[in-house]
Amino acid sequence: MSLSFPPPQRSIGLSRGQQFAARGRAGEDLVSLSFARAVVVAIMIVVTALALLYLWQGWQLSELQARLATRQAAVERMAATNKVLQLEAEQAFSLQRVDLYAKTVLRMVEPSLQYLRLPKEGR
Repeated sequence: MSLSFPPPQRSIGLSRGQQFAARGRAGEDLVSLSFARAVVVAIMIVVTALALLYLWQGWQLSELQARLATRQAAVERMAATNKVLQLEAEQAFSLQRVDLYAKTVLRMVEPSLQYLRLPKEGR
């Protein structure tokens, strides 16, 4: 078995330098074509990244607004609880309440009023 190779192709009427120059121009076309593709791909990546950033910001904004609403509701509940506790504290330490507690729970009685006559000075 013998291997046969195709005969070398020769350009008719072109010198070796002209053939090399023609191949170089074709290579430049390939390089410029791949550079154009690279630019298009880079632009697509940048646009995609910006679109994802825009969507992420919208999602973050929605999440933060939900957190804010939850916290505001918690603050309102705490303010209402605080008002109730302040009212209870005021009632617990009012003089009428203390008097009632002393009479009912501690079984204290009010002292009877007795007047004491003091002699006038100088006598």
